[in-house]
Amino acid sequence: MRYHLFLIVILLTTLNTSLTYERPDPLKPIRIDTVYDSSTDTNIEYSVDDTSATFSITIPETLTKDIEGERYEKIIEETPLYPSYLKAAEDSEYPVLPSIEFCSQKGKFFDDGVYSAIEVALEIGISQINEGRQAILKDMITALKPLSKQGSGRARKAYSDALAFTSTAFLLGGGTIEELGLPDEIAKEAKKNAERFQKEELFSSKPIGFYTWTDTLRHIFVRDRYLATIMDPDEPDKFALSLALCSAIDKNDTIETRIRFLNDLFSGLTNPSRYYNPEHYKETFGDCGETLEDDALFNSAHKKAKEDRMMFALIPPSMSKEVDLMYQLPVTGDIENLMPELIKAIRDGRLSLEPDEESGWYQYQQYALECLLKFNETRESSKLSVDDNYIRRLETAFASVITQARETHIKSLEKYITEAKPPPERIIEVTIYPEFTLEPMATYYLRVARGYGFLEKILSNYLDEEWYELKPLHNGKASEENLKKYLDYIKDLFYGFYIESCVNIGIEPELEEGELEDEAGGVVNQARRYLQFWQDALSGDPLMGEDIRVIVPVGMVERGMLCWAVLGVKPVVINVAYDRYPVVKSEVPGVKLDVNYKTRKYTILVPEFAEVIIPTSEPLNRDEFRNLCDKYKTREMIIEALESYKGKLEEKRFLGLEGSGLTLLAKLSILLVIIAVAVIAMILIFRSIRKKRE
Repeated sequence: MRYHLFLIVILLTTLNTSLTYERPDPLKPIRIDTVYDSSTDTNIEYSVDDTSATFSITIPETLTKDIEGERYEKIIEETPLYPSYLKAAEDSEYPVLPSIEFCSQKGKFFDDGVYSAIEVALEIGISQINEGRQAILKDMITALKPLSKQGSGRARKAYSDALAFTSTAFLLGGGTIEELGLPDEIAKEAKKNAERFQKEELFSSKPIGFYTWTDTLRHIFVRDRYLATIMDPDEPDKFALSLALCSAIDKNDTIETRIRFLNDLFSGLTNPSRYYNPEHYKETFGDCGETLEDDALFNSAHKKAKEDRMMFALIPPSMSKEVDLMYQLPVTGDIENLMPELIKAIRDGRLSLEPDEESGWYQYQQYALECLLKFNETRESSKLSVDDNYIRRLETAFASVITQARETHIKSLEKYITEAKPPPERIIEVTIYPEFTLEPMATYYLRVARGYGFLEKILSNYLDEEWYELKPLHNGKASEENLKKYLDYIKDLFYGFYIESCVNIGIEPELEEGELEDEAGGVVNQARRYLQFWQDALSGDPLMGEDIRVIVPVGMVERGMLCWAVLGVKPVVINVAYDRYPVVKSEVPGVKLDVNYKTRKYTILVPEFAEVIIPTSEPLNRDEFRNLCDKYKTREMIIEALESYKGKLEEKRFLGLEGSGLTLLAKLSILLVIIAVAVIAMILIFRSIRKKRE
């Protein structure tokens, strides 16, 4: 199947990377290989049992300073950065060992695909939302129209504000004013709000990540970021607007059910919110319409909302640990080194990434990464000794992968304002190397697999059997596999990575009872074929040859927009050697082995992470960021360019405002016509002048 051959395939020209050994039992750390005996012109079979072995991993040279330092030191010799793993592998000196980030990129493509497919499905309509999310807004607008004309004073204004708010969201979602039949004053306000949100609030409104793939996804991003607007009860008008929105929802059971479904779904897909939603307001204040209209009830409710900081949003954004930390840090000064602070907080126990029963998928993704910062607490640490350079390398892996994960969830995340007598023995020399098939971080792979298991439960609970038919998207195009098969595959693949990583370092996998049932052998063989295939085959799925460079905003700080970025991919050499030797014995009677143990060199392909403050509130989308990286090439130059980036708001027709301007093609056509007319006129004038002279 196409997606079962999902990742990159590389022909390595430096060394023969075909695995010459076999593992009789895929779950056991015993491999069988052969060595040539020139005296008999035969191959002698022998076995290597890594159960008692231990390994060391070192990185020969220090490329950068510890990420917990004040800043990365300038790399002595600038290492070239590549846009993809494929490009980086082509220039690698040694056999390429799949890195943590490399394996994570497999998951990243799936994550973007499944999240985008769910977004589009919710837009088109599923059983819980028959006509899609725009229809919910339209129903709310219908409910608010008569309310905005009734009564007077505070209630009437609040309902009018709510009508303008929902109409603005409808326009940003791709709708038109003509569909709504609004009063002229409300229509003008909605159009003005939509234009202002896209022009002046770029940090919130500019689509990034996979939301740039299609117009539908762009509309979803802009609209939903607007619907996530936080309404502070300290402002009486904002509190009244919150009550008016809740009142319109209260009056229609269908709208109420669908809004609750959306908030619950995205709490599971990303994370719960720290803010109040319509259901919370209803539980607290009862009939929100009555509370809005009655002065005594309103004043009492307003007082409670201010005292309890009951910040409201129609579709509240999800919380995240990185933003939690930003709120814990001193409010004075500039938060210029969030990633080092995040790493310190996780290591010293101030911040735990472990999910609780309320957590969403994003938290499971972050928890998988926690072990990279607490290597000595993992099972594999009993088999591996690593040097300080490798510990720092794990920090960069944490930073890079958490950046990729955040980009997937960016729309939904909050913003801050990871027996017979033997014959005579023959002695045969044999050289034994550690044999890894991927970077040995078993705990990480297991947690990722369990995260996908959690996602499977969420989708099954909320989307019934319809999600079986959803098609994951890539660059806006639907895949050939349905979501259920794709999710089963990616989950099993990471279970396979976990088991294979355990086997590589000689520990038995530990799974919960019934976690894989009788599927473990098949799962690890699938992963093993996958890991073998991408190294040895001549061609394969092109996705891992695609550009992985992303930049994602985290919050607005004093000097501008704090961003995390993956600048490119670089090859890093690691040395893998035995600290304690394995048991090596001949499987052929009469043959004794003279064993030499050697260090194995691998290249791991490592994304380059950077934390940077950009002096603008306009986020860069993927194309803009990648063009900048292509232009400046190295880490130092890219960061320097970002730190001086002022933003580039291109002239364009605003999303959702149909008829507000000509399309780009139409504008170009008109321009060409004007140029042609001008040229003809100049020719005629020139001829006229020449005739007069004659």
